[in-house]
Amino acid sequence: MVLRLAQEKARSVEDDTAVVLGADTTVVRDGNILGKPSDEEEAVAMLTSLSGRSHSVLTGWMVRMGTEERFGVSESRVRFHTRSEPELVDYVARTQPFDKAGAYAIQGDRGWLIENVAGSRSNVMGLPIRDVTDAVSDFGIVRSTSQG
Repeated sequence: MVLRLAQEKARSVEDDTAVVLGADTTVVRDGNILGKPSDEEEAVAMLTSLSGRSHSVLTGWMVRMGTEERFGVSESRVRFHTRSEPELVDYVARTQPFDKAGAYAIQGDRGWLIENVAGSRSNVMGLPIRDVTDAVSDFGIVRSTSQG
C-alpha cells in the first residue's frame, strides 16, 4: 500500500526534467494498519494499543527522473515506553497528532513515547534518508559537502 501510494504521488508530477520524490508512511501493529486518527479518542486508542509494545513503521518511496525510477519500502521497528491513559490523553492534547500515522511523531515531544528504534529514525519521521539519497545518486546527483 505505501509503495503504491508513493508511486502514484511521484508519477503525478508531469515534469520529465526534474527529480521527483513521492513517499507514504504508515504504522503497522500486529498486522493492523494504523493510519491518521480522526479525533482525540481514536488517537488515544491508537497510542494505548502501542504502549509498552513494538510495531513497524513502513515507508514506501519512489524517486524518478524522466522514465528512470528507483523505489522501495523501508521498515523500522519502534518500541514504546509503557504510558498510562491519562498520560496519553495529555500527549494528544499537547501534540495534536491528527496528521500522523499511528498518532505520534518521533521528533515531537523529545521522543517521550519511544523506548527504542531498530532501523532508520528518519524513516519513522516519514522519509528514509539513506535509502532515498542512495537512489538519487543513481541519477548522478550527489549530496553537497559544503557547509555553507
